Amino acid sequence: MNVDKALAIYEPRIEAIARGFYTSHSIIDRDDLAQAGRIALWKLALEQPEVLVNESYVNATIRNAMKDALPKKELHTDSIYRNLFDEGSLTLEETIPSSTYSPEIIIAGEAEPVVFDFGGAYKRRFERETAEVYSNLLIGRRKKAPNGFWKGKAGIRRARFCFRKFLAGINMTPAEFIRGGDAKLKLIRSYNLGGAFDVCYGTSIPELVADIFPMMMPWEYRHRGMYKSHDKRIAAIKAAFEGIAEEDISKHATKAFFKQNKLEGLLSNYYGGSTHLAVEAAYPGQFRPWEFNRVPNGYWSGEKGLEHAGEAVRWLLDRTEVALPELKTEMVMDRFSGMFGTCFGNSITRLRKYVSSTKSLAENQSEKVE
Repeated sequence: MNVDKALAIYEPRIEAIARGFYTSHSIIDRDDLAQAGRIALWKLALEQPEVLVNESYVNATIRNAMKDALPKKELHTDSIYRNLFDEGSLTLEETIPSSTYSPEIIIAGEAEPVVFDFGGAYKRRFERETAEVYSNLLIGRRKKAPNGFWKGKAGIRRARFCFRKFLAGINMTPAEFIRGGDAKLKLIRSYNLGGAFDVCYGTSIPELVADIFPMMMPWEYRHRGMYKSHDKRIAAIKAAFEGIAEEDISKHATKAFFKQNKLEGLLSNYYGGSTHLAVEAAYPGQFRPWEFNRVPNGYWSGEKGLEHAGEAVRWLLDRTEVALPELKTEMVMDRFSGMFGTCFGNSITRLRKYVSSTKSLAENQSEKVE
């Protein structure tokens, strides 16, 4: 098959593929796309004439040549543009987390504020205006958004809408975007979202991620200062123990466990490396230090250590429903071997005597208060 015959046979296919790549806003002309396909076919006919009978191979060659002819950004711009006006994609209402939903938004640029309730035509108008402004920014018909477009609650909703459409258009997952490092800043500005990023999120990637991906927890996109908020620290600790029975939490709360769940920084920076303090912050008053695999250093030492030992023994008596005179050495050794040796020299008699005396003292103090 010669070149002229190949071009005549495949010309309808070349035009069809060019139409598929081309949209009314494309920077490159459709004829230029078609010409790129013809040149690829011409080279194929000269260099590999035997493959011209393989229609699938020829179509792939033409398609790849047209892809190469398109600027890289243009490929993604087309996809974002289509996604902005795709009725089957996320609506603006669906991009709004329920925790921040407000029925009132203000359209920028109106002489008088216009209140919308996200119902019917109002919702569609807001979506359409947002999509049209961003699409014109993408293709260069506008150099910047209208004054006030990114300001206020309405501006944040517009930014959220555009960022989600943008990421869907370039087929980028939240995880890929978060891992992008400095490259994601260039990506944001190259796709004309720098204004939204500056005004709505103060150039803060963590704030942007938290807004457009509200289902993600802070430890899923690690960043400096991610645990400054007490609530976020508590949420991270509780998430790590999710699926573990509450009564077993203290047994699992080791430094290795926190490291395994990527919380070693949180543990060292905010709780001095103490797993007990971290768990106490998340589950206040539910666990005593001796319920963990290890007690803090020096916990059984000195007078304070004896007081701790008395509390631990009374806790053990309460849990086992055993009277103090019936408490056996084996029972104490099984649960508190370190405390037993440090505080009472492994003598059950000394332990009983101390606990009995401190219990009586406590009872006497209680009677005096009454």
